[in-house]
Amino acid sequence: MKLELPSGFRKPDNDDAGPQIEQACDWIESEVLFLSSQVTRTEVGDSLEESGILNGAESRDFAEELWRRLRERIHQSGGNSPFTVKDQTISSKVNTFKDASSYAFCLLVSYAHHHKTWATKCKFKYNLQGANFEDLVCPAMGKLFPGWTVYPTGWAKGRTTGGRKIIQNIADLLCGNIGDLKRWTNRQVKEAQLDALCYRSFPDQRGNLPAFFIQCASGANLEKKLREPDMELWNKLVCLVPASLPRRAVVTPNVLPRRKFDHFANKSSGLLIDRLRIASAGPENDWLEKTTQKRLSSWLTAYVKKLPFAA
Repeated sequence: MKLELPSGFRKPDNDDAGPQIEQACDWIESEVLFLSSQVTRTEVGDSLEESGILNGAESRDFAEELWRRLRERIHQSGGNSPFTVKDQTISSKVNTFKDASSYAFCLLVSYAHHHKTWATKCKFKYNLQGANFEDLVCPAMGKLFPGWTVYPTGWAKGRTTGGRKIIQNIADLLCGNIGDLKRWTNRQVKEAQLDALCYRSFPDQRGNLPAFFIQCASGANLEKKLREPDMELWNKLVCLVPASLPRRAVVTPNVLPRRKFDHFANKSSGLLIDRLRIASAGPENDWLEKTTQKRLSSWLTAYVKKLPFAA
């Protein structure tokens, strides 16, 4: 393996190795996609043993677990993963990471979360990362929910003025009334928390619409974002009659191990979308605009050139 093992990788937990499995799978996928390499299970086992974290038998057993999980990831993405696993080799189905810019973007962000030493060294720009992620999430949600409308608030790009206007727009879209903004609106409300609204309208315009208030959580502090936006606050900002408070939806570029997925979904009291669910929207050419693909590819190229190689 050429790519450096993430600094956050630790010896797999005997009770729940899920977090270490997902980190290692991201490491393998990054090598394949960004370095245009084919990787074998034996190479992975050897690299893990050479790291000193696992001994020979442990590294071989863990590599078998990783291969099972890599195959499972392809299935969970609805077959839209840029990877293929044949026997003991994983390879890319695309010529370059630019041909899978949405998946590549999420993967690189995840690798940075695992490898904080590298992210700090290369001065990872988290603010631009967040704006790019929202540009990816909105069309993906539109594809995942056919017939629904996605309304991005625009706050993530620094346009924090006009927050009251956005609240009014959301009330109008959901066929509701604006609440007592003098009492409840402050600077915090006008900034972030709500990144986009995804809703299903009806011709009758009577309200009571199915909807999600979306939080695009691309940073490493995902658990802190699980309760955003504050739905109780939004229930005061927008009055819906009949009452039909939308559910929260949190979208992350990471792939979550099963236990953590269940825990986080329960904590958010809403819908949780990870990288594999984004990928299940289908081939990105069907839902992601060319201009966004180019912007993501440009952002990616600068960091791919700085990826750390193993000693």
